[in-house]
Amino acid sequence: MEKQSSGAASAEAKLCVNAEEAENAKTEAEQATTAAETAPVAEEDKKAARKKKAIFTGKYIAKVALFSALAGILYIIPGIPLGIFASWLELRFFDIPTIIGTFALGPIAGTIIVAVRIVLKIITVGTTTGYVGELGDLLCGLALVLPVGLIYRKKKSFKWAIISLIVGTVATVIVAVITNRYMLIPFYANLSYIGGMEGLVGMLSSLYSGITVDNFYAYYLGLSVVPFNLLRCAIAIGVTLPIYKRISNLLKRM
Repeated sequence: MEKQSSGAASAEAKLCVNAEEAENAKTEAEQATTAAETAPVAEEDKKAARKKKAIFTGKYIAKVALFSALAGILYIIPGIPLGIFASWLELRFFDIPTIIGTFALGPIAGTIIVAVRIVLKIITVGTTTGYVGELGDLLCGLALVLPVGLIYRKKKSFKWAIISLIVGTVATVIVAVITNRYMLIPFYANLSYIGGMEGLVGMLSSLYSGITVDNFYAYYLGLSVVPFNLLRCAIAIGVTLPIYKRISNLLKRM
């Protein structure tokens, strides 16, 4: 009886050991399966992280350089005087490649494009405004591309592209009014060959018969600066929206 009892106990112990080994094997198999399933996800996360870090790739720099060159050329080419605004407000089309580059590459690229186009102009043809005019253009350019780039980067759809352009246009007009009122016109009025505010009034009297020194800013800002910048942005938007997707597809192949 004792031997039978001892044999039964031994068999039961072996069964417990075998059950424990089977459970361990099952757990290890489950862990291996989980690791195999999560490995591709982890690898994708690593690739995404590397992609985010590598912003200034060779392709990115080449694309920014392309749009900067186009914007710079269009900025250097003499503008078109429209005859209904102050004579120094000339229509140019540098905003078109600037906006397209911002849509395609983001707000950092847009900022670089704006800065580079101005540097190219200063290097190639110099300045006639003591760099104050270029500073005003820089501020207005940033007022356009930063809202456009930041908004469109968050929500890339046609609806939000339009919203970003509207916000950018409003910001551009506001910055243009502020820079003209407190920076550009005071600077120009102090130039000896302009003849002070009276000289500026004389330059606009053919357009606005009622303009005087006292009401200069009301006429100039309200009838030249605001409508000119609205028109400038509207033209850039009207050209950009129909062609952006085609250009974007081309850029993706580069």
